Amino acid sequence: MPLRYRQRFRSQVALAWALVIFAWPAASWAAAAPSDAVKKSETLLAAMHRIDDMRLAISGKRTRAEQVQDFVRKRQAVLADEIRRRLQDLNIDAFDQAIKDDRIRFDLRLFAHLRAYSDVLTERIAFFELGDHRLAFYSAQAEDDIKMIQALSDLGVGELIAHITEAMANYRQAVDAPLMDAARISIPPMAQIWPQISLSPNP
Repeated sequence: MPLRYRQRFRSQVALAWALVIFAWPAASWAAAAPSDAVKKSETLLAAMHRIDDMRLAISGKRTRAEQVQDFVRKRQAVLADEIRRRLQDLNIDAFDQAIKDDRIRFDLRLFAHLRAYSDVLTERIAFFELGDHRLAFYSAQAEDDIKMIQALSDLGVGELIAHITEAMANYRQAVDAPLMDAARISIPPMAQIWPQISLSPNP
């Protein structure tokens, strides 16, 4: 092969290798970027599915709490009427006199328990409502992030996933636990609930 052809051949080979060497990192990055974006999107989608399941569980627990609270409040109303009728029949308007009657004392004690249960249920319902709103916010944020990943492949999702994981663990524990723990409920003294029951405007 003449010298000039050998030199041209070597130049072309060198150029080809240079193109391969310099083009490879860019090609590798271009291939890696979509893969990373896909992984982030899949992670967020999985988190959204977990959120949907948890919100469904929270909704069921909240509905149950509302049903129990409705029963408790109706029972409170019945008890209050019974106590007032008894007070009327016995012509009692003072707390010290009322608790001397076994029937009134029993009903007052039961009313105090029911009021404590109602207060706890009110707190639980508010907790579940807040949890649903919080998880809905995280789900919407995850959905927005998925859209943004298409334009910003370096978008960080770790912090959002950490928040979601923490919230899920918190509400999972609440969903799995009983609505109330009777041993931890503080029952108000009968004297404290007497103003709700008494017939006297100034008990």
